[in-house]
Amino acid sequence: AGDWGGDERLREAEREAEEEDARRTEHVDRARSLIANLDEVRRGLGGFDKSKAVGRRRLQFKKIVNGKINTLSNDESKVVEVARMVCDAISGAANDDAAAGGGGGGDPVPGMGKRYLLDLLCSNLIVRVQADGFTGTRGDGFPLAGMFAHVGA
Repeated sequence: AGDWGGDERLREAEREAEEEDARRTEHVDRARSLIANLDEVRRGLGGFDKSKAVGRRRLQFKKIVNGKINTLSNDESKVVEVARMVCDAISGAANDDAAAGGGGGGDPVPGMGKRYLLDLLCSNLIVRVQADGFTGTRGDGFPLAGMFAHVGA
């Protein structure tokens, strides 16, 4: 009877170890899932990225994401100002998308602006987080997190 108890304790210990490993890698699995979702969205936005009809809108989005976000600093008013600009750009893109979709049954590309802008923001965030100096003393981690927190709220 002693052997049966030892086998069961061994199985229980193995099960607990597997559960612990799963908990440790849960965030990695979640990140992979989110990246796969971003890749899927990006594939769907190919038409917006190449369309000449929305070239001006695309340039405005890139100026906000690549230009204004680059000006972030540890100054709280600057973080709030950039967050307001990003929020205005998102709501403006949504309004433009709604106006473009109002024509009925036409080209779906002009109605993809908000999704394109959000994808651009996510891509920019990923690149910045992966940068070497992100968490350094002069890194932009806190200002960037503050700006995204304002935008998210």
